[in-house]
Amino acid sequence: MALWQNALKNIEAMTGTTYQVKSSDFGKILTNRGLTALITATLPPTAGLQAGFWVAFYGVSAYGFAVASSGSSDDIIILNDAGADSITMNTTSRIIGAYVEFIWDGTSWLTIRGDGLTYVAA
Repeated sequence: MALWQNALKNIEAMTGTTYQVKSSDFGKILTNRGLTALITATLPPTAGLQAGFWVAFYGVSAYGFAVASSGSSDDIIILNDAGADSITMNTTSRIIGAYVEFIWDGTSWLTIRGDGLTYVAA
């Protein structure tokens, strides 16, 4: 196998209107490609989840996406909110190309958002 193949990103399109993130989604970029309605992805339960688990979401469809904590645990950290339950991509003109990465640090989900991304925290 060529060395560059080890560096390929693992990308997968979510389906339906809900998606449960699984441990097998570790290191994936999940997209909403092909969807015609907003999709809500739920992060995996954190009990026993190893620190460093990460998953990212990328908007390809103009219908947007939301990402929720499993059990609404107030454990998502985003800009100016240290205890969010979910985030929703809400600006129509910025859904396509929206990117947000979630990293479990053992206590909370740290988020890294892409340029221009706007969302609503709940």
